[in-house]
Amino acid sequence: MYGDTSRMRTQASTTRDNATQLRSRASGLLTQVEGMAWSSSAGDTLRARIRTVALGLGSEAQLLDDAALQLEAHARAVDEAKAAIAAAQAAVQVAWDRSVNVVGNVIETTTDIAVASVSSAMNTIGSALSGAADEVRVTMFTMADELVPESTVELARSVVRAVPALPPAGSRDWLDLDGTFSTQGWK
Repeated sequence: MYGDTSRMRTQASTTRDNATQLRSRASGLLTQVEGMAWSSSAGDTLRARIRTVALGLGSEAQLLDDAALQLEAHARAVDEAKAAIAAAQAAVQVAWDRSVNVVGNVIETTTDIAVASVSSAMNTIGSALSGAADEVRVTMFTMADELVPESTVELARSVVRAVPALPPAGSRDWLDLDGTFSTQGWK
């Protein structure tokens, strides 16, 4: 989704090779001009002109080196962004899957039980319908025959309501979701 950084690095290497070739060409020109035996004002003018061209080639080579550095920096930044997205995706996926599993598999049961049997995983909702003083009406959530705290169920429902579907793999939206999951305490 964010580009092939190996191609960026290949282009950076090619650009750097081009800079090296320009420097070599400039060096060759300077060597040739120093070896010229032509002694006259026209010869001096030609030597000055070739030196100017060689300096220009050196400047162009530096620009190519700078471009190669920028390409490499961009490739690193893209790799870092892709890694951050992958980490966010992994963390959010786990929390979201867990919530979807709870919402899809929890069973809510309401029943009358003895007051002494009420546990912290049960929500007392009032007096038993039978009117017996030692019984209360409770709601409890179970999943795979295990009691699930109401807070876990409510958290899972909140997650699934807020995020009914996940973004495509590699999308930048994973970073936003990771932030939301963190600030909401869903991870």
